[in-house]
Amino acid sequence: MVSGSSADTLLLQVASNTDFIVATQLKPEADGTITITASPGPENDNSYGFFYLGVMKVIYEAEPSTQTPQLSLLWPNGGEYWQVGKSPVIAWKSQNVGSMTIEYTYDGGQVWQVIDTVFAAQQSYAWQVPPTPSQQCLVRLSADTVSVVSNDFFEIADDTTICRIAVIGSSTAAGAGASVPDSAWVNRYRTQVFQNNTRVEVANLAKGGYTTYHLLPTGTPIPPGISITIDEERNISKALSLEPYAVIVNLPSNDAANLFPAADQLTNFAAMQAAADSAGVELYICTTQPRNFSNPAQVAIQKEVRDSILSIYSDHALDFWTPIADSNGYILSQYNSGDGVHLNDAGHRLLAETVLEKGIHQTDCAPIINNTAGVKPEEPKVVVYPNPFGEEVNVNLILTEASDLEIKLFDLVGNTLVNRSELHVPANKPTSLKLNTLPDQYRGF
Repeated sequence: MVSGSSADTLLLQVASNTDFIVATQLKPEADGTITITASPGPENDNSYGFFYLGVMKVIYEAEPSTQTPQLSLLWPNGGEYWQVGKSPVIAWKSQNVGSMTIEYTYDGGQVWQVIDTVFAAQQSYAWQVPPTPSQQCLVRLSADTVSVVSNDFFEIADDTTICRIAVIGSSTAAGAGASVPDSAWVNRYRTQVFQNNTRVEVANLAKGGYTTYHLLPTGTPIPPGISITIDEERNISKALSLEPYAVIVNLPSNDAANLFPAADQLTNFAAMQAAADSAGVELYICTTQPRNFSNPAQVAIQKEVRDSILSIYSDHALDFWTPIADSNGYILSQYNSGDGVHLNDAGHRLLAETVLEKGIHQTDCAPIINNTAGVKPEEPKVVVYPNPFGEEVNVNLILTEASDLEIKLFDLVGNTLVNRSELHVPANKPTSLKLNTLPDQYRGF
């Protein structure tokens, strides 16, 4: 029985039906309702009276829309670099548009070729880029009464270059807190950079719960008392084996959760930096992120590491603190996923925007990979913090050659304040020194 503004009874032998159909046509009730009631009927001649309904199809009569159709093209809209064989997405926004035709041209608009006809409501179309290399490509979307074309040319390139960015870290980079994977900051970033330039690929090795110790270079000795094993499938060494031109490290708060001192964390970051330098790869360190710690000591560690990363790594530091942090070191409520640890979709979006603004993806990766891979830095890497310092100062360094070491600390007029010697300092391993024997008259400066 099918009922709406009228009713009709349909009889069908469905006990073993494979190709018989019945059909009717009627209008719905005033509120738009059509009711379908299925039950055994006189055509059911089996002893049990059971029936199967395999498929039911409802066809609506088309009605002209009374609203103005709107259509705008998001990608490609000018300046993109899309490689033959890759599958970026043609994306758009639409309202009050039914089906539409997608076309492209590679000769500046003289000849248009149909890609497909789709429903505008799907908002995107995965397109395998055809073998028509050109710098004068455009996409056009056309419906009955509306049409839109790319604002400027994009390029289709017969080029197989891959420019890889690797991400290592913990739960935030792995996507925790986001409602769906596409909303996590790494995936947002991956989509954005790939859509603009299909050469750029983002490899994500992050895993929840990880600390700086998990990501140390393979073979790095773990200090006594630290019961953590380096993950050789997700650490800096694994990331470098993917032959990236850049690595991003995102470790928000797990070290502080374990009360690992700031100095130890910075020593571990320095070891990752040394490994990246040896491979000729750019390393970007994200600051700590706010977390709703109840222990003030943990908040203090977070802030010290944040400030040190910004000072030490400068233009290779990514500020993941300022956009999302309250003054007490907690996550701003509008970005809290609810657990006081992870970010919601809005917070992840801000992190993705922070990385995009850094412009890592805009680097021409070819000369970095081809010309500098395997080249060790000519000078030792030395990090001094805090800066300025009070009663003590920390010195982290990595030598390119094994050597004896002498450290001298001078004041502004050249007076020697500290003279310290270290024998047999190994090459390519982090060495941390703490100078806390300053003369009394210099303490506090």
